[in-house]
Amino acid sequence: MEKVISKQEFEKKGKNLVFKEGPKQVLVTEVEGQLFALDNRCPHEGYPLSQGSVDQKSCVLTCNWHNWKFDLKTGKCIIGGDNVRTYPVNTDAENIRIDLQEPDPETTRKSLLDNLEVAFKHRRYGQMSREVTRLIFSGHDPLWAIRKAILWSYEKLEFGTTHAYAATADWVALY
Repeated sequence: MEKVISKQEFEKKGKNLVFKEGPKQVLVTEVEGQLFALDNRCPHEGYPLSQGSVDQKSCVLTCNWHNWKFDLKTGKCIIGGDNVRTYPVNTDAENIRIDLQEPDPETTRKSLLDNLEVAFKHRRYGQMSREVTRLIFSGHDPLWAIRKAILWSYEKLEFGTTHAYAATADWVALY
């Protein structure tokens, strides 16, 4: 799926445009002649990134509510926790084209589990819950999170397991 915006419409909006496509809200912004498209909602608490500030030299967008910072080129979170999704942008003489195609399910699952592993290693409990929620909403089995958490932590259990492992059976039953 592709969204097409005329360059004229984009320039009328002050080179910072937000559009809605289904459940997505996408921000298109320009930094020194280069266009970027990313989710408009901060992955932390959902505030609009369109109201954030952009450092023109470093290509970093700062969410004004909690100071999370995102690299516009990659979507990587520099300060904060969760990355933001970016979309490929192409232009021709008159239009801006944003590719809204979803990544294949395996790429999505791998990315979410990679992000979950980072949160797990740094004990970022809020990010852990957001990543598991993203796993569920993207149609993946949340048991992947439990499987991976066991693999990431079993070497640290030199003196036995924790209550978390014993509760895993209850979590699975509740699921």
